[in-house]
Amino acid sequence: MTVARGASGAGQDEETTTGAAANAPHQPRRSLATHQEYAPSTRVLLSEEELERVMKEFSKDDEVGAKTLSRRFVEKFFMHRKWYNPQRDSTDPDKPDLAQGWAFYEHVTLPRRFVTDQTAETTFERAEPGEQDHTTELFSPLRTPERALNEFGIGIAMYFASLRIMAIAVAIAGIISLPNILYYRSEAYNGEGGQSNLSFLLQGSAICTDREWVECLEGCDRDNWRFGTSRDRWAESADGTTFVQRTLCVGATMMRGMWNYGALIFMAVSVVLISWYQRKREIRFDEDKSTGTDYSIKVCNPPSDAYDPNVWK
Repeated sequence: MTVARGASGAGQDEETTTGAAANAPHQPRRSLATHQEYAPSTRVLLSEEELERVMKEFSKDDEVGAKTLSRRFVEKFFMHRKWYNPQRDSTDPDKPDLAQGWAFYEHVTLPRRFVTDQTAETTFERAEPGEQDHTTELFSPLRTPERALNEFGIGIAMYFASLRIMAIAVAIAGIISLPNILYYRSEAYNGEGGQSNLSFLLQGSAICTDREWVECLEGCDRDNWRFGTSRDRWAESADGTTFVQRTLCVGATMMRGMWNYGALIFMAVSVVLISWYQRKREIRFDEDKSTGTDYSIKVCNPPSDAYDPNVWK
């Protein structure tokens, strides 16, 4: 198991890094919001005994408010239940410890950030899994700002940035379409009662329920009226006369079309602007985050006999 330690753990067996990034200068990590520097953590390999000791410390030292809701709920209601913890009463020293398992989940699996007493609400520097030498806490799914998502990679940051701006664009397009929605659900379009007999999700659409029975003179074959709800709009009298339902709603008008065109044009312009915004944000995110590619060199035309890595160095 590999966990992170600060400079104080440099005496342990360190995990080595290969590639061009290994030769890059090791800079202190800096907070996005406060520019506070942290000593670079060293990844070390722990034995099973050391890992168990670390997880035991985490399971005992974690404050209740710093735990996930799931962990708090399990520790309060389930941990002492036999069906949840079958080896609760076992005397086997090697039995699994669920408390340590939850500590491992929160300190190694889930992402955590550095915190101090002065910058607990403004520091969003991501900590290495299993960080021991600095105080950390879990990233909040509600209070983590967009700028901190760069800690999870440019792709994650770009996804949520695009999702936010696209949601705003679609919401504005919905507001532009609001006059049409209100018109279609009104009695002016659908007669008395409007669309009150439709489900809520269908109200505001162009569905017309204001109909009357008329004699069918063309296209009256039963096979043309057998799909979906159309079968209920076809009937035949005793003398063989065919009747169908005809809608009484006003068809498409210039005003309704203009509102639709307005929403369509707005979305087309928004897509162009969003594409431009994404390119700008990608550059910003890339400048804020140092990765191995920042210290890498790509050689497109190497000599055919360049096999010796010492020569490349």
